[in-house]
Amino acid sequence: MMKPFSMDAVLKYRKRLKDQAMNSFQQAQRERNRAEQAWLQKRGEYTSLVETLAEFESRGITVDEHIRYQNRIDYVSTELARHEAALKKKTETVILRRRQLVKRRKEERALEKLKEKRNDEYRTFIEKKEAAMLDEIALLHRYQMDSPEPNTFL
Repeated sequence: MMKPFSMDAVLKYRKRLKDQAMNSFQQAQRERNRAEQAWLQKRGEYTSLVETLAEFESRGITVDEHIRYQNRIDYVSTELARHEAALKKKTETVILRRRQLVKRRKEERALEKLKEKRNDEYRTFIEKKEAAMLDEIALLHRYQMDSPEPNTFL
């Protein structure tokens, strides 16, 4: 006899995997946003230093101050490159986590469809069995109605 298709354990496990993928994706997004904010801050600092140096140069600046500003610009430029590399890495991580999440969602949907298909097949099987049983009951009832009553001899 056919039994109902039960996938509850598999579906719960896949849901946990999907939830973990969602959490991982959200964490990666938060980390990427923090890296982007740090990069924007460094870029603002770099732009400000360059503009300040250009303004001082137009008004006149001592060699010592020029060297200090240039050294600071070089340092901030290095930091900016480091933040940019970190931002790129975090962006790649977000893309990877998004792909994993999409994969988990597709798997979950496919398993849900499979479960529905199997449950529909089981329902059809049960309905056929019930119909056959009802037909048999109807035939037995009709046979009893059509058969002559038993003779009583005594």
